[in-house]
Amino acid sequence: MGKFKYGKVGGKNDKLLSRAKRCLSDKAWRMNHLYTIVDEGGLKVPYERRPIQKKFAESRHGLDVVLKSRQHGMTSEACIDLLDDAFFTPDLQCGVIAHTKLDAQKIFSTKIAVSYNEWPEALRRLNPALAFDKGHIEFANGSSVQVAVSFRSDTCHRLVITELGKTCAKYPQRAEEIKTGSIPAVHPQLGGTILVESTAEGSYGDFYELCQRARVDTQESEKSGIPLGPMQYRFHFFPWWQDKKNAIDPLGISISSELNEYFDSLVPKGIELDVYQKAWYSMRKDGPNGLGKLMFREEPSTVDECFQSSVEGAVYGEELERARSEGRIGRVPYNESLPVYIACDIGYGDATVAWFIQFVKDEIHVIDYYEMVGRGAAYHVGQITNRGYVYARDHKWCFMPHDIKQHEKGSGTVLKDLWVDLGVKIHVAERPQAKPDGIAAVRALFPQLHFDSVKCDVGLKKLAYYRFDWDDDLAKYSDSPVHDGSSHAADGLQTLAMVYKYDAIGGKYLGNSSVLAKWHEHVSGDKVPEYDPYEFVE
Repeated sequence: MGKFKYGKVGGKNDKLLSRAKRCLSDKAWRMNHLYTIVDEGGLKVPYERRPIQKKFAESRHGLDVVLKSRQHGMTSEACIDLLDDAFFTPDLQCGVIAHTKLDAQKIFSTKIAVSYNEWPEALRRLNPALAFDKGHIEFANGSSVQVAVSFRSDTCHRLVITELGKTCAKYPQRAEEIKTGSIPAVHPQLGGTILVESTAEGSYGDFYELCQRARVDTQESEKSGIPLGPMQYRFHFFPWWQDKKNAIDPLGISISSELNEYFDSLVPKGIELDVYQKAWYSMRKDGPNGLGKLMFREEPSTVDECFQSSVEGAVYGEELERARSEGRIGRVPYNESLPVYIACDIGYGDATVAWFIQFVKDEIHVIDYYEMVGRGAAYHVGQITNRGYVYARDHKWCFMPHDIKQHEKGSGTVLKDLWVDLGVKIHVAERPQAKPDGIAAVRALFPQLHFDSVKCDVGLKKLAYYRFDWDDDLAKYSDSPVHDGSSHAADGLQTLAMVYKYDAIGGKYLGNSSVLAKWHEHVSGDKVPEYDPYEFVE
């Protein structure tokens, strides 16, 4: 794209320029000697690549996705690299997409602006800034760097996307714009580059899917020896223990038996920590202002740990964490001596889901999960009934939400009738008066739930990503969850919770010691009369 041209400066600066020419032609030298950043402590310091930053720079492919723990300096490396390219190469359009407006301002001021302002005047005069504001700098050579929360352009030569995981979780519309508008503006087959870097935010969403695909492609490339293609992403992972600064004096620090067991579990994975690293991890997790259950998300030791935690603002994050810590997420086999029920959320353009349930004493065993988009009743019923389970044939074994009573688009047939005609015995669940009521019902049910971690893997990931909507103006989460691809799994579980709380299952009111809901409407006084368990159940 052209070669940087040194102009004539004149005077005492000639000597400085002549000494600098050789160094300025070497990008590696420039990256380690020419730039200034504001560090974590708020101090201006010369930028010099740390071992991890150097390792990343030497292994870049062009399209790169970085899954990381905190404070590795990936954003600093990416921004300095962009600024260097823009200053020394003409006609490059470079963009940085930040998680929030505040982050965009901070990145520009502490990475881009401070470096330019700290350069000697002689260097700046070689390629002066024609435009320089709070989020944009444009040079005389036609190159520019823009830092914002979105980047739309006909062509972008260098694109950096920071904290995409958080953007997907908090700002799904913005994430969609990045996917459909910003990324397609880069043409890697013509030399364009994209760097996506983030901590994990749940095991669902665009960033998760990008990591999974890139990880597979990278492993296959390394195994086969065939280089990645220009349209494939290279996967990079930088855990906390690779950073030498994550170690402290262990004197006086007590490490719990639980953590020692965790450290022992890392050894077979090739991760052997010294006492200084263990002390740091212990304080980072359990010390003052420790991360606690967020440790896997913020300071992961392995790739798999990154996606075990629920997303920030998760509706059922605490419930899932407790279920996992209590061993209620593992192998839950099908008990052939007990009938199976299913709890569904019904969709036409959206997904239809089904949780497969068995009631074992006071426990609720969730043994399987099904989800499919864009199919009709006949297909769903076929998939559900062909799994080899014996359903509660003498009872209404399929729990459906209230919208099963709606008409199918196109045919005008009531959806419930379609399912019933296919042999499904349907029980329509109570409709919660408001969404918080349905959420409360699921939370109350959670201590009894045991999930099969293999067959329910997809559903559990969706539950972990089901989150409250973020209100940017109020800077807090709203009472309403985000409606996206994770909603249907949660709504299917809500169907189960509403049936369990208010209605009879197999002739018994499992969720209450007395009859509730519709039955209560027919009770006079304090005495509960004898009743037919099917009389008031749809």
